[in-house]
Amino acid sequence: MHSYFQKIHRPLYYNPRLRNEDKELWAVSTLVGLRELDLSCTQLGSESLAALGGLRSLTNLKLTDCRQITNSGLVHLSGLPLTNLNLEKCYRITDTGLTHLSSLPLTNLNLSYCRQITDTGLAHLSGLPLTTLRLNGFDRITDTGLAHLQDMPLTSLGLFHLDISDIGMAHLSGLPLTILNLSYCRQITDTGMAQLSGLPLTNLTLYGCEEITDTGLAHLSGLPLTKLNLYFCEQITDTGKAHFPGVSILGP
Repeated sequence: MHSYFQKIHRPLYYNPRLRNEDKELWAVSTLVGLRELDLSCTQLGSESLAALGGLRSLTNLKLTDCRQITNSGLVHLSGLPLTNLNLEKCYRITDTGLTHLSSLPLTNLNLSYCRQITDTGLAHLSGLPLTTLRLNGFDRITDTGLAHLQDMPLTSLGLFHLDISDIGMAHLSGLPLTILNLSYCRQITDTGMAQLSGLPLTNLTLYGCEEITDTGLAHLSGLPLTKLNLYFCEQITDTGKAHFPGVSILGP
């Protein structure tokens, strides 16, 4: 049973001693039936990812906080059958690196805090069959970048702390989103809420969206929401919350 588990799942995360010269990752390359691999918080660099090239069953790869990985490392992933990829806090990845992901069958992608990625990089993802995308904590993704998401089958989207506005919300209006995180998107106003009124949202986070008022919440009253986060939405009162009987509301 143990050997079978090793063939489908291999965690090597939180191992700061795992570096490029170590043989353990090359040993993993012989596990041709491996489906999941977690290398988060290791010191592996781009050249190390060459060891994954033969893992033709690998669908789930976590590289969270692998700060030595650059665009050249993503080249080694381009032929894999990855559906889930986590690159959160891989700070050295840029727009160029995303070109190597454009042919993958990804349905779940986390790029949070990869702050060198811009609107241009998102264009390389526009043809992916993504249902879940995390773009939290970006400095250089704007409303223009959100336009590249319009044709994706996204059901879950994280946009925490982005410099986006009501214009960006218009780009989301045709998506099949059920989960949306807009925490600390401080430029979004009641007008942006109107753009979301036709979505099938069940879980919406507006934490820290200070410009939204009771009027904005009225635009959302017809949504099938089950959970709504309104923490630090200082202009919202009990009048706005009254639009959501039976909904679990987080906030004062």
